[in-house]
Amino acid sequence: MRPMPLAVLTALVLTLALGPAANAATIYTYTGNTYTSILDTGPPGVYTTSMSITGSFTTAAPLAANLSSANVTAQVTAWSFFDGRLSYTEAGPYHVPALLFQVSTDGGGLITGWRVQIQEQSCYPCHAIVMRSDIGDRASQWTTTWMTEDAGIVSAFGSWSGGGVPEPSAGVLLLAATGWVVHRKRARG
Repeated sequence: MRPMPLAVLTALVLTLALGPAANAATIYTYTGNTYTSILDTGPPGVYTTSMSITGSFTTAAPLAANLSSANVTAQVTAWSFFDGRLSYTEAGPYHVPALLFQVSTDGGGLITGWRVQIQEQSCYPCHAIVMRSDIGDRASQWTTTWMTEDAGIVSAFGSWSGGGVPEPSAGVLLLAATGWVVHRKRARG
């Protein structure tokens, strides 16, 4: 049996090791700061200053580097957020026709600026959460004529984790191991 040429072996290893990582689903997780202002005209204590917005969204592939206020809503394959009181997911229970995921990213594809808006329309009562890196977070409930509950935080933004360009560490280790095996084989003659 003829030995496999080093170039073919290297290409095969890189394809297997790095290919799936570049196309892997990526989860971006948001952790908001606690609310600082509460408007509660409904039952008292519905929102409190110990609550915040948390959640995540998933894309089929990592967000591109150096995005500037890009609408990535079409790339989002799943999402789920919690405002301290209500859960919002693509599966319901709230009808959410107004959905926006707009982000800016750094050179590594990490989120540095955002506007995420999840809002019901044509409802009674309606619910919404809005997270913006320029003004802060807000969770609201309103009737057709007036705001019944509102919680927010201004100028103290949460943070995102996850995402970024995948590290090819597994591929590098596999390539190094392959190189070591080839080197040992050649040294033995």
